Amino acid sequence: MPRYFFDLSNHHLSPDTTGVELPSADEARKQAIVLAGACLKDDPSLVDGGQTMQVRVRDDAGTTFFSVATRSQDVKG
Repeated sequence: MPRYFFDLSNHHLSPDTTGVELPSADEARKQAIVLAGACLKDDPSLVDGGQTMQVRVRDDAGTTFFSVATRSQDVKG
Protein backbone atom coordinates (compact mmCIF):
# COMPACT_ATOMS: atom_id res chain seq x y z
CA MET A 1 0.00 0.00 0.00
CA PRO A 2 1.20 3.53 -0.69
CA ARG A 3 2.28 5.75 2.20
CA TYR A 4 0.77 9.23 2.60
CA PHE A 5 2.00 12.11 4.75
CA PHE A 6 -0.26 14.73 6.36
CA ASP A 7 1.54 18.03 6.99
CA LEU A 8 -0.15 20.58 9.26
CA SER A 9 0.34 24.30 8.78
CA ASN A 10 -0.79 27.20 10.95
CA HIS A 11 1.83 29.98 10.71
CA HIS A 12 4.47 27.24 10.83
CA LEU A 13 4.75 23.90 9.10
CA SER A 14 4.57 20.70 11.11
CA PRO A 15 5.69 18.07 8.63
CA ASP A 16 4.54 14.49 9.03
CA THR A 17 7.69 12.38 9.11
CA THR A 18 5.97 9.03 9.67
CA GLY A 19 3.03 8.91 7.28
CA VAL A 20 0.41 6.21 7.09
CA GLU A 21 -0.26 3.45 4.58
CA LEU A 22 -3.64 3.80 2.90
CA PRO A 23 -5.22 1.87 0.03
CA SER A 24 -5.72 4.87 -2.26
CA ALA A 25 -5.33 8.60 -2.85
CA ASP A 26 -9.09 8.92 -2.42
CA GLU A 27 -8.80 7.48 1.09
CA ALA A 28 -5.95 9.91 1.83
CA ARG A 29 -8.21 12.83 0.78
CA LYS A 30 -10.93 11.60 3.14
CA GLN A 31 -8.45 11.22 5.99
CA ALA A 32 -7.16 14.78 5.41
CA ILE A 33 -10.69 16.14 5.79
CA VAL A 34 -11.25 14.09 8.95
CA LEU A 35 -7.90 15.25 10.36
CA ALA A 36 -8.71 18.91 9.68
CA GLY A 37 -12.03 18.52 11.47
CA ALA A 38 -10.41 16.77 14.44
CA CYS A 39 -7.76 19.49 14.75
CA LEU A 40 -10.44 22.21 14.77
CA LYS A 41 -12.57 20.27 17.24
CA ASP A 42 -9.62 19.96 19.60
CA ASP A 43 -8.48 23.57 19.15
CA PRO A 44 -10.93 25.95 17.43
CA SER A 45 -8.51 28.83 18.08
CA LEU A 46 -6.39 27.50 15.20
CA VAL A 47 -8.47 29.71 12.91
CA ASP A 48 -9.11 32.67 15.23
CA GLY A 49 -8.47 36.14 13.87
CA GLY A 50 -8.45 35.12 10.24
CA GLN A 51 -5.69 32.56 10.65
CA THR A 52 -5.61 29.67 8.20
CA MET A 53 -5.12 26.07 9.18
CA GLN A 54 -4.10 23.71 6.41
CA VAL A 55 -3.61 19.97 6.06
CA ARG A 56 -1.48 19.05 3.04
CA VAL A 57 -1.26 15.49 1.77
CA ARG A 58 1.97 14.26 0.19
CA ASP A 59 2.61 10.91 -1.40
CA ASP A 60 5.75 8.87 -0.76
CA ALA A 61 7.50 10.67 -3.64
CA GLY A 62 7.01 13.99 -1.79
CA THR A 63 4.43 15.38 -4.21
CA THR A 64 1.63 17.37 -2.58
CA PHE A 65 -1.60 16.40 -4.31
CA PHE A 66 -4.36 17.56 -1.97
CA SER A 67 -4.93 20.15 0.74
CA VAL A 68 -7.69 21.20 3.08
CA ALA A 69 -7.57 24.83 4.21
CA THR A 70 -9.85 26.43 6.78
CA ARG A 71 -9.97 30.07 7.82
CA SER A 72 -12.30 32.10 9.97
CA GLN A 73 -13.50 35.48 8.84
CA ASP A 74 -15.68 38.05 10.60
CA VAL A 75 -18.52 39.19 8.38
CA LYS A 76 -20.02 42.58 9.07
CA GLY A 77 -23.48 43.13 7.71
